[in-house]
Amino acid sequence: MILIAAGMGFGLVGLQYAAVSGVTDHDAGIASGVQRASDQLGGSTGIALYLGIGFAPVFTGDAPYLVSSALAVIGLIAAGALASRIVLPSTREHRAIAQ
Repeated sequence: MILIAAGMGFGLVGLQYAAVSGVTDHDAGIASGVQRASDQLGGSTGIALYLGIGFAPVFTGDAPYLVSSALAVIGLIAAGALASRIVLPSTREHRAIAQ
């Protein structure tokens, strides 16, 4: 638990900085709120998936496809995240490097 708390302390600060570093002062509150909502949604989804996969061996005859269904959902989430990263345009400005 101590390692999780330390990791969250270091990780969440970096994520918050990345979320608000490329926006104007006017939109910083919205960017921060979206980042926190995404963090909460990702955490709850991750816990649900890990518990579903972890308890899958307990469900033998009644739910034989639980593990494969959970892995399919994880794959769809990963594919959706990758597709949104590819399709959505970048909001950062690209600056030329002076030589």
